Amino acid sequence: MSGRMIDLLFCMVLIGATSFHFTEAVDDQMLTFLLNEMSNYRTSSMVMENDIKQLKAALTNLTSQNAQLQQLVTSLNSKCNACEQNLMNNVSKLNTDIQVVAKATNISVLFIDRERAVFEDRIEKLLLNHTKIFKAQIENLTHHVVFSVFGSPGNQIQFNGVVFKNTSVNSPANYDAKTGRYNIPEDGLYTLRITDGITPGLNNNSPFVVDGVRQKGCFGIARPEGAFSVCQIQLHLHSGQQVWVQDFNDFIHTNTTVFSGWKM
Repeated sequence: MSGRMIDLLFCMVLIGATSFHFTEAVDDQMLTFLLNEMSNYRTSSMVMENDIKQLKAALTNLTSQNAQLQQLVTSLNSKCNACEQNLMNNVSKLNTDIQVVAKATNISVLFIDRERAVFEDRIEKLLLNHTKIFKAQIENLTHHVVFSVFGSPGNQIQFNGVVFKNTSVNSPANYDAKTGRYNIPEDGLYTLRITDGITPGLNNNSPFVVDGVRQKGCFGIARPEGAFSVCQIQLHLHSGQQVWVQDFNDFIHTNTTVFSGWKM
């Protein structure tokens, strides 16, 4: 009995010793694990702390850049406002200049119209005076066959025959103011005369046409302004023939041109 008790006690002691050694080994492993975890946590904490420092530095830099950007925006807004104001001032000045130019243009147009009216009136009076003088001279010559016509617009080139609508002398009444033709009333030697035409210089030509054939005999002087004073020829014509003046490449009539003729 006592022997069995001793064996039992020995077994219990042996089991307790074994259990104690096992528990101690487990505690050592746990401690080692915890130490490793704490070391890892400390390392991670240090990394996080370094990251936080970098983020703070970046945030400070961004704050500084944001302040600079705000200053730039404020400066640009100020410049934009100044440019807008300057543009509005320029537009206002431009509108004022346009009104001034418009008024000056209107005044210039009125002045030009007035000068043109005065010039036309002067030319008309001068032409009328010359017509009266020429009429008196013709009447003094006592020709019984004579005509003198004028008043064809100078701004209308007439290559088919110039029509003079005004007649100062027409004896007998053989000039047709509708067609510009003069019908020869009787055979004889006639003088044909024209004044104030524009020509670069007639070289043995004339603006006179007889029954569709251009006549020769005039030598116009080529002046700088391209005008000549008188072109006059003499022709032997027969009764029934038609005579007229016609524009050509080397002759253009003007609004002061006078076409006349008489029998010698």
